[in-house]
Amino acid sequence: MPEETPSRSNYRRLFYGWNVRPDRTEDWYNERREDADDLARFEKEYPATADEALAPPRTLVFFRPETLLAMRQDIKSPVKTLPAGAGFYANIYQDFQIGNKYAAGTDTSHGVGQDFSVTGIINTETGYVVADLMSQLLEPDQLAIASMDLLEYYRNPIWGIEDNEWGIQTLKVAIESNYPRIYTRDDGNQGWHTADTRQRTGSRFVLWGDLSAACNSRYLTVPNEEGLSQFYSVIRNPEKHGRIEAQHGAHDDYPMAIGIALQISNRAQRARVPGRRRDSEERRLGIDGEDLIGRNDLVGIRGAERRNPYGW
Repeated sequence: MPEETPSRSNYRRLFYGWNVRPDRTEDWYNERREDADDLARFEKEYPATADEALAPPRTLVFFRPETLLAMRQDIKSPVKTLPAGAGFYANIYQDFQIGNKYAAGTDTSHGVGQDFSVTGIINTETGYVVADLMSQLLEPDQLAIASMDLLEYYRNPIWGIEDNEWGIQTLKVAIESNYPRIYTRDDGNQGWHTADTRQRTGSRFVLWGDLSAACNSRYLTVPNEEGLSQFYSVIRNPEKHGRIEAQHGAHDDYPMAIGIALQISNRAQRARVPGRRRDSEERRLGIDGEDLIGRNDLVGIRGAERRNPYGW
């Protein structure tokens, strides 16, 4: 069967992979792959998915293609959608659960139909992307309002808003709206700042490296097909000394938002119902609104103590 992708127009995009013909088995594919002189060219001539066909050459890709292919098995439709802002909807993949720890990251675009504005929420203990908001039409201030509608559903978790470029406006609206748990950096400034240096806090290299490790260990689960497809486009740009970013004409907004959420996951608190006294079970689990990190969840990583949910 062809891979069919929904379209905003009246057309449907169909893709036929190498295995669409019944006589092309895994053995057939492996035999030809072993005989190929140029493996990169072979993979382009015999892709299994549209994402593989459109992905940059293997020599440039940042995320392992075989890892992303395995992650596609977890793609699913949202269990429901949630009104967020004026005329926009967020995707809910797993409902809110008391006692879980959540963290959110936001990457802001101009909102003029080019890059995507994205807010993603992860369960920091399972690595599952439980909800997201993704649109090319959300302007920075609208993104803040729509994101806060979504975050309220998950009891206002810690929220990292990238303060680069248009994200400054999104951050400003969130601050003025008194969002209760905006990520604050060690220097006292609010918002996540991505730096093109090799420093530990806020480093682009650390963010992408941690995100890659989360994918390779299968800690991270991304049910959004459109969001996962952006992982295929992330490259080490040889023209910018290996800078990690989307290839020209593609997008990295979704993985960036999820990467921010991962970076601040050590500040996630267990969710509880506001205004209610804890019962004995909640006390046993440490669900008190102040539980930033479990005592047994700390490991040494890059010279800092940090929660280690994916086995580094």
